[in-house]
Amino acid sequence: MPQAITAKDNLLGLTLQNGWKIIRQLPKLQTDTGGNFSTGYIVESPDGIKYFLKAIDFTAALQAKDPAKALQNLTAAFNLERDILQLSKSHSHVVRAVADGSIAVSPPGGGTPETVQYLILELASDSLRRMAVTSTRLPMSIALRALHNIAIGMRQLHGAQVAHQDMKPSNALKFDGDIFKVCDVGRASVKGQAAPHDGLNVAGDRGYAPPELIYGQVDPDFVVRRLGCDAYLLGSLAAFLICGASMTALIVDELDATARPLVWSGPYATVLPQVRAAFSRAMNSLEALIPAGAPYKNEMIRCIRQLCDPDPSLRGHPNTRAIMAGAGNVYDLERYISIFDRLAAEARLYEHRTAAA
Repeated sequence: MPQAITAKDNLLGLTLQNGWKIIRQLPKLQTDTGGNFSTGYIVESPDGIKYFLKAIDFTAALQAKDPAKALQNLTAAFNLERDILQLSKSHSHVVRAVADGSIAVSPPGGGTPETVQYLILELASDSLRRMAVTSTRLPMSIALRALHNIAIGMRQLHGAQVAHQDMKPSNALKFDGDIFKVCDVGRASVKGQAAPHDGLNVAGDRGYAPPELIYGQVDPDFVVRRLGCDAYLLGSLAAFLICGASMTALIVDELDATARPLVWSGPYATVLPQVRAAFSRAMNSLEALIPAGAPYKNEMIRCIRQLCDPDPSLRGHPNTRAIMAGAGNVYDLERYISIFDRLAAEARLYEHRTAAA
């Protein structure tokens, strides 16, 4: 359904509190705050620095069967995203919020002013998805450096008891100096704090979600359900950077039609053997896409196998699982941060050697 034109689309040229000037509207984008749509703008601070503004209004709530409940959910989702971004201000690899607020503005064409909420964030130069799509082949040294940076950002969130749950290429943003950061925490969950989307089996994009969630297996444990999801999403991001598709898409493509999500009606445990077999075939195809002589090949494939294991009880680094079993986060990403850092350096040397040959 096309995005409705509302007051959030009428901010161009306005000056916000504290002197922020809205200088350019960006193409429409669908974001995840409360399942609503947002409009993006470039804003300029009083000292001339450009930032990204995410504008949200809640007029869609008025069309719901229960407008009061819908408005409550949308407001709660916005507040949660804002609070997580405030919590993450000291995190080096999570996109930083610099301001937030609201403004009353009329919709395009006039009418009664409506309240538009906004977040002002660091302005990225690109996203990993755009880089991968517009490049004939993203150098693996850059891909692995991005994975290293995103793993840091996700671990920083996990340290604050926040699970992202929607990590995908468009939510990995590039900044100056080849730094990548995690963005869009609109579908995140905080341990011990309720969110409107907590009741959904899949909080984020179904096209990237781990198999157990899209088959309806929801573990009550925050670590298993939500941090286990994030571990899978990191591995899926690695798969995307090799072949341009999520691990979920690769697995589903290898499944018999009768065993696919939304078709299979039994418990996840009964279809898991077929999912594991499809995963194995998908991994074999993925492995074949990396040059045989690439020094990072075997370890990168091993990392993806571990992170994306369809069985959440086997997911993650085996050494971490052994140490943390029953005592903490068995999906801790610290080992992968070190691995991706080393592999990025190896890939850079390999690319230099092959380019000079």
